[in-house]
Amino acid sequence: METLIQYTKISNELSQLQTFVTEMKNEAIQHETTRIKDKFDFQYGQQRDAIVAKIVDLQTSGIGDPIELNTLRTQLHAVSDQTKIEQLEYIKYVNLNLHRTHQY
Repeated sequence: METLIQYTKISNELSQLQTFVTEMKNEAIQHETTRIKDKFDFQYGQQRDAIVAKIVDLQTSGIGDPIELNTLRTQLHAVSDQTKIEQLEYIKYVNLNLHRTHQY
């Protein structure tokens, strides 16, 4: 690595090397983030999305039963807090796992 840095200093290409290294780090972080996201189980997020989809379907169809809509809204309210907690856990999980990539 030292030889490479010395060569880039002599040939006046150090900034290009720094840019290349930064791009490679960013690409590794992006790849690692995608891999981590695929491994994480978004249980409550999927439930929330399904409930929202049902509410939208009922409201757009025009035949939405008010009792069923209220039940779905209650379920959505109950799941939304858990979803927020799950998102915070995901952020912590990403930060812990990306620490390895940042060390390079």
